[in-house]
Order: sequence, then structure tokens, then C-alpha cells
Amino acid sequence: MSEAETENHGGTAHETMRTGRTKYGDQLLEVPALHRDGRTLSIAFTVSLLFEGADPAPVAIAAVIRDDTERWQERRRLRAEIAALRAEPASP
Repeated sequence: MSEAETENHGGTAHETMRTGRTKYGDQLLEVPALHRDGRTLSIAFTVSLLFEGADPAPVAIAAVIRDDTERWQERRRLRAEIAALRAEPASP
């Protein structure tokens, strides 16, 4: 993450912990990521807020993350193929 993304991420996480609400709770999020060995990945993840008792403020945020690079590349390849087919003139 860039410095600006890191700052925004931190602010969003603090707001989520303060309010107990997130707009991402029911979405599969897909973003580029950088592996510690320097490779670029495409990751997909979901987030969940963890609560304790009746307190409306969450005690933690959990995420389930997976490497989605192969699926993302396949979707990209298929989009390019569809675009090429649409660009071809129709056969008589």
C-alpha cells in the first residue's frame, strides 16, 4: 500500500471500530497486492466485525484473504477475447 492508502486505511478502520459499521461487510473485495517477495498479486477478501456482549462497538476486525491472481488473470483474458470478437467485422 502506498503511504496515502495506508493513511486512508487506518482512518477507515478507526471509524469502523468507533461506529461498529462498515460498508464492506457484505462484499467480496478484490484489490492488487504486493507479496513480501515482490510479486504482484490479486487478492480477494471479506471482512467481519467481531463483537463481545451487548457492546455496539466491535472488539476486532477479521479478514479472510485469498490469492485470487489466477482467476483475475482468466477474467482479464476473457474480457480481452470478448472485446476482440466484438471488434471483428461480422461475417456475411
